[in-house]
Amino acid sequence: MDSSDIKVIRTTYPKIITKDQLYRICYISKKTAYYLLESGLIPNENTGKKTRKYRIRLDDVIKFLQDREANSAAYK
Repeated sequence: MDSSDIKVIRTTYPKIITKDQLYRICYISKKTAYYLLESGLIPNENTGKKTRKYRIRLDDVIKFLQDREANSAAYK
């Protein structure tokens, strides 16, 4: 993931995103996004609501993407 990809993500999405935006950024399924959030692999704030339950910092998602690229075997 190079700096141009990061720049596109930062300009396209707000600083705080939802699970729906997370799975689109990371190219993963909704179920995988749920697992990553519940297990704590991606730090988030659980609002306790039924909809829009997670508030995720975009910086944490970018860190996750960089780590996933560097250590791809750990995420399989």
